[in-house]
Amino acid sequence: MTKEEFRRSLYARKDWYQKSLDMKKGKIPWENGYNWPDGDVQTWEGAVRELKNTLDMLNCISERLTVSTPIGSIITVPKKDRNYPGVHICLEKNADLDILATIEANPFIKKVQMVSYAVIPEKR
Repeated sequence: MTKEEFRRSLYARKDWYQKSLDMKKGKIPWENGYNWPDGDVQTWEGAVRELKNTLDMLNCISERLTVSTPIGSIITVPKKDRNYPGVHICLEKNADLDILATIEANPFIKKVQMVSYAVIPEKR
């Protein structure tokens, strides 16, 4: 399951609880054969609140994958180029990012390509 599929699943669940609340409170007409969630109105209200909070947190999750190493963190950063979507693989030291490689899709030749870079060591 991708993050987007998970997000859509949570939204669908929240909407189901909200629709059940709206029907129970008379805000929208009842549907014959509706699949009601377990619990009572208070349980559904709590579920809607918790799902909203979870969705808010999910939207704040970083798109970065990070691996900690003794010389700094190796992270992936999404590229902003829409023509060649992909990621930069970077070495993060303090607040600086050194790009080690770029992996991107080339839509014109329909292949994935990678560019690697040399990191010049700091002078002492």
